[in-house]
Amino acid sequence: MNKLFFKIFILVLLLSHPAFSKSNSPLLPDIPSGIKKIDLGDTAKINALLRLASTYVNKPGEQADDLSNAINYGNQALSLSHQYHFLPQEIAAYSLLSQSYREKKDIVAGRKYAEQGVKLLPKNSTTIEAADVLAELSTYYDATNADSLIIKINYFTKSVGILRKVAPRTKKLADGLKFLGDLKNSRYDLKEAVSLLNESLALYQLLGVKQLQDIYDLLGDALTSSGNTVEGLSYQLKALKTAEMFKDTSQMISTIYYRLAFTYNSINQDNRTAEYMDKASYYALKNRNNNDWIMISGSLGTIYNKLGRYREAVKTCEEALIKCPTTDYQNQTNLITNLLFAATATKKLDKASGYYNRLKQLTDAHNIELSPTDAAMIEYLIAMKQFPEAELQVEKFIKYAAVTQSLISKQKIEHYQFQVDSARGNFLSAISHQENAHLLRDSMLSRNYNKQIGRMQMTFDLQKKDQEIAFKAKHIDLLTHQNQLQNSALHSQKMIRNLFIASVLLLMALLAVLYNRYKLKHQANNDLQEQQEEINTQNEYLRQLVDEREWLLKEVHHRVKNNLQIVISLLNSQLSNIKDVVAIDVIRDSQNRMRSISLIHQKLYQFDNLATIDAGDYIREIALYLQDSFDTFGHIKLRVDVAPVRLDVSQAVPIGLILNEAITNSIKYAFADQTDKQVSINLTSTDNHVRLMISDNGKGLSPEIDIKQSKSLGMQLMTGLSRQIRAQLKITSNNGLTIELEWQQADPFHTSTHRGV
Repeated sequence: MNKLFFKIFILVLLLSHPAFSKSNSPLLPDIPSGIKKIDLGDTAKINALLRLASTYVNKPGEQADDLSNAINYGNQALSLSHQYHFLPQEIAAYSLLSQSYREKKDIVAGRKYAEQGVKLLPKNSTTIEAADVLAELSTYYDATNADSLIIKINYFTKSVGILRKVAPRTKKLADGLKFLGDLKNSRYDLKEAVSLLNESLALYQLLGVKQLQDIYDLLGDALTSSGNTVEGLSYQLKALKTAEMFKDTSQMISTIYYRLAFTYNSINQDNRTAEYMDKASYYALKNRNNNDWIMISGSLGTIYNKLGRYREAVKTCEEALIKCPTTDYQNQTNLITNLLFAATATKKLDKASGYYNRLKQLTDAHNIELSPTDAAMIEYLIAMKQFPEAELQVEKFIKYAAVTQSLISKQKIEHYQFQVDSARGNFLSAISHQENAHLLRDSMLSRNYNKQIGRMQMTFDLQKKDQEIAFKAKHIDLLTHQNQLQNSALHSQKMIRNLFIASVLLLMALLAVLYNRYKLKHQANNDLQEQQEEINTQNEYLRQLVDEREWLLKEVHHRVKNNLQIVISLLNSQLSNIKDVVAIDVIRDSQNRMRSISLIHQKLYQFDNLATIDAGDYIREIALYLQDSFDTFGHIKLRVDVAPVRLDVSQAVPIGLILNEAITNSIKYAFADQTDKQVSINLTSTDNHVRLMISDNGKGLSPEIDIKQSKSLGMQLMTGLSRQIRAQLKITSNNGLTIELEWQQADPFHTSTHRGV
């Protein structure tokens, strides 16, 4: 029964494909207000919505958002198609909604949509929409129930019949034929199943489809079930080869291994059966397909019992039984059957009794038929010497064998009847059953023997042909070679002698060259090593010189900064003895200038970079120092906006002095009685050109002052310093005074020593 159940389960998976539908029922939703805003024809609107719904429902996986979008677009398409009486689109919408709800696990709602779509079909309808909705409705019928399976096949047969008319030579028809063939195989309509699957395979090949492992596997299973084991096995091996060629690790490879295992089981190759069944279990677990893994575990337990590997059977089935859903009665039955068989075979009759009772409850409560469960129960009842009950169970097993036409099942029945009749004293009947059991066993052995002889003969013939071809080719090559030897024997001997002498000479010359190259290379390596040691010594000496130079430079900058601070302090002391205001201003201006220069030397010895300073930090410190020096906090706002620019020392001193003069001038002379006093400093850099702008919002210069003719010390300083760094100096007076200085940024690695001011 495991094999039948697996066929049905795989069939349900294969039949989960898109379907379309229409309505005039309570399922009909309201028309969304926004949909009429689409500037398209009515048919185009509906078709667009149907394509959207189909896209979302057929996306890989079953995401909640995708299914919600599919339902939303499907409802819109259903509303419009019903409003405008577009029957094909309405049927398509019902079919899509059915599929969406089915994948959302709302089976009741999904089935209602499918049934409503089928009700709308005109008599003898031959449209793609009709084929799809019939196929969709068939998915709601349980293939494990005989009556339900007939209805399922009926609907799908109608769907395929329509596709033959409206979609010949299409992949859609090939898929339909494949699914229908699998359904027929599940119902043991094997001749029809093989015919449909062959037709599907031919159509796939005509369409150029390469990945045919699923159809090969189905066809192989149908052929082996119908008794054509050799051809069936060839298709199944072709399915495995195709899957491996395309590196298929999906659930399909698990299915292929599972069916191959059953085929090898049918020809009593039990070890190969266990090997393939174990691989099927591995891939089912790898693909996280819990249901298939549970079902395969049941089959694996069966073959372990057959091989006498009872511990492995018990372990496998107990692990699967823990994860088996409580509502999965079929797999529960299979697993407990194996546990009952193993317990009976190992004489653990107390455990066997518990398994028997559980099995009896399951089969009676849920009407589970056509299962090897009967065989396990018979084994247990005979072991417990409950022969009347065993006889009743044998009767049930006879019905199962009549459906499957399995020789193994028939042989077991005869063996069980022999045991029951022997125990009850019906010796004539027992002898008859024993003879029948032996005949069936001999028949199976004969069948297997003939197959083995056929395979051996085929292998022998192929090997013989290969040997004949190889012998003929070898014989021709031998004759040709002998002829060549006879024609060139003397010439070859002479050539060999000459080649040998030449080879010896060439070898000696090669050895001499190699020895010479070795000596040269050895000498070169020694020279390089000496040079490298000398270079390393020089590098170390240079590094020490560089470190010493950097230390000396920092010490020089430090001392210059200290000397400038001493001068500033001396001037500050002198201020206490001077009463002349003009003289005091002159000395303070000089202090500020020296402070600007002192800041540069301070920054040079505080940081590792002895060539440049950060313009931003330098300008801010000068500005804050001058603001503090003139005590303008709270009176004059100072706004500093500078770009990340580094200044060479030769540029920093002149720029610092110009900045000092400009800010001092603005603080001292720019403002009168105005309240909003502001001095702005802006430094920008573009394409290696730097621009410094110092501006205030004061009264500006008096109109009678000629900047170019000015003899003031501050103006002379700014003019002279700007020339020194080759900068353009521009002074404008418009709503305040603006001093603008623009120069090209110097390369610190190509800058000479400081030029004098």
